[in-house]
Amino acid sequence: MRTLLYVLLLAAALAAVRLLTPISASQLLENGGFEEGTRAWAASGGLEIVCGQGIAVEGGCSALLTAQVAGSTMLRHTTVPIEPGGTYTLSAHVLKNDARAEAVYLHVAWRDEDGNEIEHDHCELSQNGPYFRHLSTGPVQTAPNAVSAAVSVYLLSYRSGAQVYVDDVRLDGNAPPPSTPTAAPTDTASPATATPAHTAAPSATVTAVASATLIPTPTGTPSPTPAPPTIPEGYLLNAGFEETAGDALLAWQKYGGILAQTGEKRRSGSFSAVFFSDTESTKWVYQTVLVREDKAYVFEGHVLLDDPAVERVYLRVSWYASSDGSGSAISAADSVERLACCDPTFRHIKTEPLSPPPGTRSARFRIMLDPVSAAGARIYLDDMALRETAPFAPPLPSATVPTDTAPDGETHETLSAPTWTPARRTPVVNGFPLPSAEKSPYQVKINEVMYAPAEGGCEWFELYNAADAQVEMEGWTVADNHATDALPSLTLPGRSFAVVAADETAFRKAHPGFAGALLLVADGRIGNGLADSGDRLALRDGGGRIVDSLSYGGDASVFSTPVPAVAIGHSIERSPAGADSDSANDFVDNPSPSPGAAIDAEAPSSSVAGMSVASSLASPADLEVPPASTGSGFPWLPVALGSGLLALGAGWGAAAFLWLQARRHAN
Repeated sequence: MRTLLYVLLLAAALAAVRLLTPISASQLLENGGFEEGTRAWAASGGLEIVCGQGIAVEGGCSALLTAQVAGSTMLRHTTVPIEPGGTYTLSAHVLKNDARAEAVYLHVAWRDEDGNEIEHDHCELSQNGPYFRHLSTGPVQTAPNAVSAAVSVYLLSYRSGAQVYVDDVRLDGNAPPPSTPTAAPTDTASPATATPAHTAAPSATVTAVASATLIPTPTGTPSPTPAPPTIPEGYLLNAGFEETAGDALLAWQKYGGILAQTGEKRRSGSFSAVFFSDTESTKWVYQTVLVREDKAYVFEGHVLLDDPAVERVYLRVSWYASSDGSGSAISAADSVERLACCDPTFRHIKTEPLSPPPGTRSARFRIMLDPVSAAGARIYLDDMALRETAPFAPPLPSATVPTDTAPDGETHETLSAPTWTPARRTPVVNGFPLPSAEKSPYQVKINEVMYAPAEGGCEWFELYNAADAQVEMEGWTVADNHATDALPSLTLPGRSFAVVAADETAFRKAHPGFAGALLLVADGRIGNGLADSGDRLALRDGGGRIVDSLSYGGDASVFSTPVPAVAIGHSIERSPAGADSDSANDFVDNPSPSPGAAIDAEAPSSSVAGMSVASSLASPADLEVPPASTGSGFPWLPVALGSGLLALGAGWGAAAFLWLQARRHAN
């Protein structure tokens, strides 16, 4: 009898709980634990599903999101319908333990019937740790006209390769009544890619198996590949060519030729794209993106062109009034730079900032290949990127509009993504502060530049703090005419030097006696690599303000009369140290480069005692603090001179004493 009573009481308690729990409350996201691969998810960077003990909170798998370029990488769930005015909680578990990752944002955009964002909520994780942490927006009430929700995870990174694990993403709240029609976007998720299960520790890198060597086969009339599964807004999908959809590269299309994934040659990640040409006509690889008229865009990427059968490679942006890149283009613009053969390394290429013409809704971003002939030709592509920047007026002139149009029957599924940047002290694009017209108050100078090193050396430049007060160099960058590098955080004392080099081994081999502060750029190149024929350098502070700049050789972008080019193995250096009249007259040709020291003997010493350096890209490195330098190559010289002067003074003193004694006796 007592057992029966307990059973009745338990049943009553469960019934009461059911009455107190809203029947319509549910978890609205599909595959939030990533147990079904990538179903219902799409990413602007690398996305892999990894499974194994210790890398999941719910179930046995989690998502590994990898930044293929510095800046913002997004993991986006298919848009879901919600109840207008309902209360919802967005939550997830994130494992962030990568020094290259700046922060992770869990974000939800509430949208109206037209798909416009009404408002959004988000939460942030910025600290690293060896375990999953729970992120939650807490209960939030949506607007009365909000009918759908777009859930995203943003990874902000200092550099490419940053990784975070994401698991158990949930949107808890009331599902809309079945009878209530919604106008939420009818987007569908990208096809799930078959991803083998992995057993790995959280710190392990999940590496895909390299593809076999590709053997091109002849093709007939050029024809585009099937349409991509999504049309992103303001960014490129699969920018590093790491993901495939069947036999095709996810999100990328081509006009003519053969486009495939390869592991043979790559700049980063496990794969790149190889593009073959077997006819004499121009052909291209492209991706369609939704754009906004109030934005300007920079399209850039890396190309390996080592085949003499390729005449040139360049970039083209075509603007369309349609939302899917179909129909005739309104106008088009090409990159000023064009790559020609041959170079065995990946080279950076980009457009100038381009503003869409009025009426533009989408754009096709193309990598153009001009072959020499109908003979086989080949290029490799990797790490493409699309950056938003401030609009420029007037817009740059457009090139001749290409005559190609999208073929009939081309369809695109819509999985648009919000363009969103968390509130920051300084506007940031692609991981770097937006350039500012304001002049920086700091007196740090680019004092010496080695842009044409002798064989076995590397490029480097020297910084000199011409002020007496120390400078906190947090978030500073340096750029040439093509690319920007983040500098490690640095406290630079007054009247002190620091050297920034592309490669530590090569630098120390060329300058074995150097014992000062040595900083390294993350990607092994200063900018895109300083050109011997002419280039520029621009140093900016954490607010994007210009601190110092120069141009040399054939580049007149900073100085109307650039610093004259010097011979291989020579450097250009300010004389005296820190001299700045905003002209090339401040620089001289130094045949004996002097990193960490002034070219003239009267300048301050190269001592960096008290300097502290901490890199935001890697573990802080201990600095060797060199002894104070006399500015001379002969350490015995000051002692010898001092001894000589002392002896000379003593001799004159003795002579004067004897002369006075003789005079006294004479009188």
